[in-house]
Amino acid sequence: VNGVATFTDITYDVAATIGVTASATGLTSSSAFSVSVTSGSVNYLKVTAGAASMTAGGTLELTITAYDSNNNVATGYTGNKSLTFSGLNASASGSSPKIESTNFGTALTVAFTNGASNANAATLTVYKAEVASIDVTDGTNNSTGNTAYDLDLTVNPASADHVAFTTQPSASASTNVVLSQQPVVSIRDLYQNIRTSNTDAITL
Repeated sequence: VNGVATFTDITYDVAATIGVTASATGLTSSSAFSVSVTSGSVNYLKVTAGAASMTAGGTLELTITAYDSNNNVATGYTGNKSLTFSGLNASASGSSPKIESTNFGTALTVAFTNGASNANAATLTVYKAEVASIDVTDGTNNSTGNTAYDLDLTVNPASADHVAFTTQPSASASTNVVLSQQPVVSIRDLYQNIRTSNTDAITL
């Protein structure tokens, strides 16, 4: 209008520094104007790691990252955050999964810088052999809104440690009878996980 075009509906949903130019047919384009687009407030958390599997009794470094509603890293999410993790279970030996030295299900403080947890601030230790998904929440934001936000993890048994009865044998008071309860024996690791891939012979 009167040689002036006024724009009121331009949006850009990627956090980045962009160059904006204007052009018109047959005319020299304007010079680029630099615009810095920053991320929005945190909308959800995501759990990642450098591996998708680990061994019972081992450790794995987790990274928790905050994202805005446009999937940009929410760089304003900085400082100490109270996080609670879920999704893994205690082993048959009673050993509970931990982040640092804190059991799953109990809040702990994790330091963040520019939207991501600091290096070595969320070390996972697990004991039960299982396939599970790890979720996290800060009480308001969490990783449960999308299956892509949690960490799918396979925990394998540790090395063989001992033999144990899965089903204990039993018999009546009479002698020379077939056991009323035939035994079932399994090879297990230190945390009572059954070594399902083990093919060693067992002698009774």
